[in-house]
Amino acid sequence: MRVGLIGQVRRVWAPRGVKVRQKVAFKYEWAYLNLAVNGLEGTLYREWTPNVKTEEIAKVVEQWQAKGVEIIVWDRAPGHRGKRSKRLA
Repeated sequence: MRVGLIGQVRRVWAPRGVKVRQKVAFKYEWAYLNLAVNGLEGTLYREWTPNVKTEEIAKVVEQWQAKGVEIIVWDRAPGHRGKRSKRLA
């Protein structure tokens, strides 16, 4: 799941015909939430990552495996198809 923020100025007062320049440029900030659910025990594992690259996802999976998560179901997202991801599955 991606959560993000786009900062921008929406409306300003200016005389008619005068071009208004934004003082703040667009700034994109994203964070990604990785979730694992154990429906039998009712436990939820979650980790925030700055991106969805294979290296970041692999770190999260290794942490979950250390906590006892044994099975991971991957979808076909690009970060889930790397060599390192396949070794962890």
